Amino acid sequence: MDERDAASRSSINQKGHYQTDLAGLPVEVKDSAHNPDKWAYYFFGADGKTAEAMPHGNLCYACHDAHAAVEHTFVQFYPTLKVMGEAVRDIQRSAGARDGREVKVIPQEESMNHMG
Repeated sequence: MDERDAASRSSINQKGHYQTDLAGLPVEVKDSAHNPDKWAYYFFGADGKTAEAMPHGNLCYACHDAHAAVEHTFVQFYPTLKVMGEAVRDIQRSAGARDGREVKVIPQEESMNHMG
């Protein structure tokens, strides 16, 4: 996902807002070999070629952990991924029930209401 600055009242657009210059690229990486929490978050500036992982417990990690529907990913906001996310949740539920594991499944309505 790219993050961009915003502008308004320019050219023919006098009432709305639109994207302008690239501000940076937030990146989420799943890599249990290098990250004890499995997930790490990085922010590349607009002209950055490298980035360090954000500290453990950063706001990105906390929000994704609490509200993302499937594996730290907000599939609930993307129609194509939403269907796949619902299938993954069904698989996780049945696998957890089968082997006695507790599986954290966030209801879609709860995760969407938080972000609204």
